[in-house]
Amino acid sequence: MITLQALTPTQSTFIRSAARHPEGRIAVPATLQGGARANALKGLLTRGWIVEAGDGHLLTDA
Repeated sequence: MITLQALTPTQSTFIRSAARHPEGRIAVPATLQGGARANALKGLLTRGWIVEAGDGHLLTDA
């Protein structure tokens, strides 16, 4: 059985925008800084939904 994991609104925005980007790149708004940014990205990295790529993050096939 597959269990769906809840996303925060910020994480959901990251995933949706990356899915529309040709390279799957995560676009983090400049207004999102500090702990909020780090926590949103950490949650997606932990799940394996994004990976670090150079100076940013990319959406995975997961």
